[in-house]
Amino acid sequence: MKLHKYFSDGAVIQRDMPFAVKGFAAVGTVTAEYDGETHSALSENGAFFIPCPPHAGSFAPCVVTVRDESGEALSFSARFGDVFLCAGQSNMEYCIEALNDRDETLARCAKAEGIYFINTYGVLSGEKGELVRSADPLDDLVGEPRWKPISDGSAKFLSAVAAIAALELAERADAPVGLVCSPVGGVQICAYLPQPLIEGDELVKGNLTARGLYSENGFNTYGFDNYTQPCGLYNERIAPLVGLAFKAMLWYQGESDAKDFARARYYRRALFLLVKHYRALFGEKMIFAAAHVAREIYPLTPDGYNYVNEAIDSAVRALNAEYGDENAFAAPQYDGEVEWLIPDGRYGYHPIHPVNKTKIALRLAKGLENRLYGGEEYRFPEIDSVKFEEGRARVFVRGGPPLKRGAAYGFTLAEKDGVYAPAFARAVSDCEAEVYHPNIKNPAALTYAFCRYDRYCNLQTEDGMPVKPYRTAVEDVTGKKYYQTNWWEYCAFSQITENNCSPDSGAFLPRRIWSAGRITGGAAEVEITESGLRVTGEPKQREYFFFGASPLIDLCGNPHGLENFSSLQVCMTRLSGDARFCGFLVRGGGFVYRFEPTNIEWNGGRRVFNVDLKNARDGEGNTLPRGGEILRTAHAAELYFRGKEKTEILIEWALPAP
Repeated sequence: MKLHKYFSDGAVIQRDMPFAVKGFAAVGTVTAEYDGETHSALSENGAFFIPCPPHAGSFAPCVVTVRDESGEALSFSARFGDVFLCAGQSNMEYCIEALNDRDETLARCAKAEGIYFINTYGVLSGEKGELVRSADPLDDLVGEPRWKPISDGSAKFLSAVAAIAALELAERADAPVGLVCSPVGGVQICAYLPQPLIEGDELVKGNLTARGLYSENGFNTYGFDNYTQPCGLYNERIAPLVGLAFKAMLWYQGESDAKDFARARYYRRALFLLVKHYRALFGEKMIFAAAHVAREIYPLTPDGYNYVNEAIDSAVRALNAEYGDENAFAAPQYDGEVEWLIPDGRYGYHPIHPVNKTKIALRLAKGLENRLYGGEEYRFPEIDSVKFEEGRARVFVRGGPPLKRGAAYGFTLAEKDGVYAPAFARAVSDCEAEVYHPNIKNPAALTYAFCRYDRYCNLQTEDGMPVKPYRTAVEDVTGKKYYQTNWWEYCAFSQITENNCSPDSGAFLPRRIWSAGRITGGAAEVEITESGLRVTGEPKQREYFFFGASPLIDLCGNPHGLENFSSLQVCMTRLSGDARFCGFLVRGGGFVYRFEPTNIEWNGGRRVFNVDLKNARDGEGNTLPRGGEILRTAHAAELYFRGKEKTEILIEWALPAP
């Protein structure tokens, strides 16, 4: 007789919910004895499934003895507490050992009591040693997984997100906490779907079939992609758990599905169906806790991360509407700088795996805590509605504490023509922000943090929780005039990290947002202050008395989009000196062009200049009415000035306008 591999010494079984003791190769009727009670079931072809009633939580180990009619007996010790199913891909799999705060986390693990984990990381191999997946749902787990306490040294290979969340929740649980970890790096969501679910949904099956990832007789025919084929992980790591219950499911997956808009529609549907199916298996009240995918830029699919996070939020809302509760949530994590260097200096790092996992783990724990153990549920702040009136947008936020008052960056506005421009915003009350653009008189659409570089999107609540990304029009951005940059226009930030997915290209490094004029080459110092960009120029005859400030307009995966605008609005004050504003220089296509302000006169006071972007001048002074075409090729730019005295200028903002 053999016990199911879940039932090894140290196992944690979900308290207060029915469960089943399972095993194989038994003879006749099989009994499970514990706490002075006996429960039984008749084996079928040696397999047994013994239903057991709910058991109260207890830190004390409970010895369960299983006997069949042959007289053979097997025992294991278990505890009853709260068990979390942890699934996803590499960022969920990412272990404690590679964290930036690993020493602190491992020290917490070493002192922790009552937390146990089992890594279900076994794999199957084909005849030639290649990785394969089971074509059918398995009855038992693959390999030799064993339960271990989190204080065990092997916990360094445990999911960091799962471990930190458990450490945070253990005290409130007042019972053992078990982690069942089943993530696999690089997998798509389809690997976690059961075949009947795929067969029964036209959208899910159609998308997989169109991508060549699903055919009724195609199992293990995908070569390298066998590891992420549809149903594979469900068959190996989820189906064997039938008969157990889970208090919550932690989900961190989506990077491999972060592609186009059609993929996002499929993902939203697949995730919704996945959670419904898993709740039917493991408990209708199982809490679903999802992490937004970390902020990364893939040049080939630059909007994929925005799409997939939007799909996660949409699936969560649909689940809560379906069940009439708030037992599903998703935690954002776009705020703050991504850290990705492994602390010990190893070479095996990659920016797709941020090493600062503690923040998202704490947020998952924050969302879980009161849902699990009582109290008001924490709702992550999100934009609930938008009203357009009197040339402005009123943005209403629900969830979380009151909004942190003050300027907010990361908003764009568009009129009915769909040309989005960066906008000014300010949180004006506990739940409302006001958004406007001086040249957009009839706004009809809005986005917040729906961009490829969202480092400086800062609408947040008083506890520092970021408001989730949002847009009024959920649509494919292909061919649309979305505006993606938000780092140089407000003259408020000094540097940003460029991301080309891999450090091998040398393009995952901090870049200065503003620098001394790169086109005129004039002597100048630039500095970001609380009031804006301070430019101090010392005009020299060698540079024809020109100087300026150059914004970083292009980053990997993020074209600037300046060709979509008719003007550049620049607000500035001359603090000292005599220099006048000459306009906007760009370099592109092998030439330098200038775009001139339509209002030239300036007494040095605070003024908004209107730079005409529809008409350019070439080096000979010829007017070229093809500004958009010229701007499309621009890769460097400069706001430039001319004078004979040392001059100090404060630039408050430089906003493109439709």
